[in-house]
Amino acid sequence: MGKSVISIRPCKTSDCRFVWRLRNEKTARQFAFNTAYIPYKRHIGWFRKKLKDNSSYIFIVLNNKRRIGEVRLDSDKKNSAEIGIHMLKKERGRGLGSAALKAASSHALRKMRLKKIVAHIKKDNIASVKAFENAEFTNTGIVRVKRQPAYRMVLK
Repeated sequence: MGKSVISIRPCKTSDCRFVWRLRNEKTARQFAFNTAYIPYKRHIGWFRKKLKDNSSYIFIVLNNKRRIGEVRLDSDKKNSAEIGIHMLKKERGRGLGSAALKAASSHALRKMRLKKIVAHIKKDNIASVKAFENAEFTNTGIVRVKRQPAYRMVLK
């Protein structure tokens, strides 16, 4: 296996099934705030809506031009966005998620004119907290998200 070269590109219609598989992977569901399995038909509607939504941005994470994950940002009217990431199981734990977060965040702060990017991570998802810290997000403490304790990570 050669050196990893992480890049991002805008999500395309042809990425629909890939994003669906990422979201429904067992560990991804375990650490999501909504742990339910998402049927493909429902995902298609959500995916099409997100691609058309000017306040939502989905990036495909590439390692040497091979798809390994996705990063999504949902912005609000206050120049802030919520960020989330899903990586292929076999690509986790190698620092690639942090590199993907840095690339997507840098792009978002520059091109989307955001002032702040926020992530909420379930309290027991320590690997994700570390990935965000390595991507220069600051852990601002515990908040409640959908009645669950979560770390609030902020990048300004």
